[in-house]
Amino acid sequence: MRHELQVDQNELEMQGEELRRGQHKLEASRDRYVQLFDFAPVSYLSLSKNGLIVEANIFNR
Repeated sequence: MRHELQVDQNELEMQGEELRRGQHKLEASRDRYVQLFDFAPVSYLSLSKNGLIVEANIFNR
């Protein structure tokens, strides 16, 4: 029984590490696209289904 618990714990630790690596990759990707969106040399807008502006970048000449 103890051995099975140890195996389960090791598996959970490996899964946790994999989730942390995935989280770091997602954060890096998000940060990259935030930089591209916010500091693009042109204006970008995100629109709702109704055509309302829900987000705009920091366009600055």
